[in-house]
Amino acid sequence: MFAFREYPSVANNFKISTYSSRLKKLNLDSLHKRRTESALTFFYNLINNNVHCPRLKDEIIVNENPHSLRQSSVEMFRIKNITLQRADDAPINQMCKWANKLKEVFQQATSLNNFKTLIKPRIDELFNPEPNKNIKLNQYIQLI
Repeated sequence: MFAFREYPSVANNFKISTYSSRLKKLNLDSLHKRRTESALTFFYNLINNNVHCPRLKDEIIVNENPHSLRQSSVEMFRIKNITLQRADDAPINQMCKWANKLKEVFQQATSLNNFKTLIKPRIDELFNPEPNKNIKLNQYIQLI
């Protein structure tokens, strides 16, 4: 809104462009997508010892067996601490879940820049709802 100097007022009937249309005009990704990309970049740096945080890195178990990783059900990253495993909202737990969904990118990346290039087009895969999942009430109402 600030970039376009577009504020709700009496002059425009308190109507402004939608968030998605403003992002499109500015050629930006959503804040949620940018934060997710930053979290995954941090996770990549943590796993590859580009960030010095031994206490956090010690909580992550990396499955380095490439043969079992070809199976989609095998997790590449796990949390060692049982309490953190159950804390779905814990940032490190969420990063592990995202990284497991995109484990091919973690395997293919040869550098940080390469990782960022590979991850950017794949971020949307993390948020598209899977079939047969329960949908929230407000989403259901919008479908009707």
